[in-house]
Amino acid sequence: MNKFFKLALIPAFASSMALTGCLDEVEPTNSVTQEQLNQNEDAGRALLYAIPGFMNNYGTTDSDQHIDFGYAAMMRTRDVMTADLITGMDAGGYDHWQNYETAQVGEDYMNSQFIWNYYNKQILTCNNALRTFYEGIEDEAGEGNRAIALAYRAMLWLDMGRWYECLPVNENDKNIQEEVKDKDGNVTEVKILYTMVNQAGNNVEGLTIPIVTEDMPEAAAYNNPRVTRDVLAAKIFEDLKYAEEHIEQSNYYQNDKLLPDLSCVYGLYARTYMWLEDYPKASEYAQKAIQEAQQSGCSVLTEDELLSVKNGFNTLTASSWMWGFKPESENRTVTTGICNWMSMTSFEADYGYAAVGAGPVVCAAFYERIDNNDYRKLWWVPTSDILLKRMHFCAGDQYAQQYKTTYPYFSVKFRPYQGETSDYNIASTAAVPLMRLEEMYFIKFEADAHTAAAPAFDEMKAWMIAWRNPKYKPKASSVATDEQKIEEIVFQKRVEQWGEGLTLFDLKRLNMSVNRTGNDAKVQNIRKEFRLQSSGRPAWMNMVIVATEGTANKAVTYYNNPDFNGLYKAK
Repeated sequence: MNKFFKLALIPAFASSMALTGCLDEVEPTNSVTQEQLNQNEDAGRALLYAIPGFMNNYGTTDSDQHIDFGYAAMMRTRDVMTADLITGMDAGGYDHWQNYETAQVGEDYMNSQFIWNYYNKQILTCNNALRTFYEGIEDEAGEGNRAIALAYRAMLWLDMGRWYECLPVNENDKNIQEEVKDKDGNVTEVKILYTMVNQAGNNVEGLTIPIVTEDMPEAAAYNNPRVTRDVLAAKIFEDLKYAEEHIEQSNYYQNDKLLPDLSCVYGLYARTYMWLEDYPKASEYAQKAIQEAQQSGCSVLTEDELLSVKNGFNTLTASSWMWGFKPESENRTVTTGICNWMSMTSFEADYGYAAVGAGPVVCAAFYERIDNNDYRKLWWVPTSDILLKRMHFCAGDQYAQQYKTTYPYFSVKFRPYQGETSDYNIASTAAVPLMRLEEMYFIKFEADAHTAAAPAFDEMKAWMIAWRNPKYKPKASSVATDEQKIEEIVFQKRVEQWGEGLTLFDLKRLNMSVNRTGNDAKVQNIRKEFRLQSSGRPAWMNMVIVATEGTANKAVTYYNNPDFNGLYKAK
């Protein structure tokens, strides 16, 4: 462990700083005049590339949060709120994700401000570019650049819409019930502690986020209400339509995967239609995304690519990656040494948080369900010597037994850049995926299964045999019904996208339960305080808006999501 590693405690409550996400959106900062743009193309390019640059931003809340290292932290935050991924050890207070893992999140807490600030400031970078590449711009390249910024903003809006949308939970879930008893101990009333009516007495079911555009007047930003799913989706589709029509005109089109291309636009359509549960349209656009990506040279990751020691999920050149982001060695996330994706993700990066135990592990029940012949099962350090013999490690396979003892179930999916284990200036510049070809296949499989379960399941089975498990054959009894087939497709998608921050959206959409008790596993590898369980969609997936947003935006003040903090107790 090098000199950069130090303890960083997460403050429980948000600071008194005013949230600037809403108001900053309408300030014409960092924009460029058309005259300046004509004189210096680099000015416009800088604004456009500031968008993927901010994906690696450190210190969004100005509070020295060690998990405040950009979009990758959003991915991890969502994942630790599922039953697929948890932090392996507290490691002496180094687990900075613990409040999310225990559903201790509130509107007055820093952990909600962290999320809201990041997304709003990331959207600000899009709006800054859109003020320069304005609506009606006559230059064709300018239209292309506007399309790129719109696609990026659509991705962010879609994330926020799905995360903040307030959806009902099962009122029969014991976690949200409180029994009222008389003096004799008889139950006289059962109070439901979580409903769609919030603490201010307002029904907020179906509300998502306030929409902030690049041309919004300042007065409107002070009174900007949350919109429904349909309203936000319509705005997303409006932007995606423009992107679809113009994105290929950009001078930077397909220069690298830091910026979205047409296949990504189709992928965003597919994600949005899944959110709306318009499954025929989701299937249609997933297929368009697949075809466009393949024409651009994308292909499904092979076994060797999945398990590569040097290039495993750490490079934008990966064959199936459609879109991603990557910190550079001079980025603050890297120069901190430990406040970055790789430090938090890979125990093979021996300078970071994961190396001392505060890294992501796969929940045992989830892991045990994966067939031993599935290549992806080698993404985690096994307790079995048979599987261990098939694995390879950055520092050398001579450490296999040591890792088995020290890091059971820890992830090796995301490798340090170039397989480097000690030099954080290299290792922590690993790229992170935003969209992959495999996701589009699984969107299509699930979308088709909602309308024609048997053919869709057969397609998924053939794909699995070809690409992930040559012996894939689920028990007939486990896929006997259409519902079971869909659940199996979603499970295989969860395996494929483990650690990529997407699973929460599917679980929430499908009203799926979360069981993190560990009682359904042969091995208990879940820390006691994380053993939460819900019956149906958990309330903690309706993320709360930070209270300081209401200070600036009065329309949100009394329309936050209901408070779930403290409702769920460890089993």
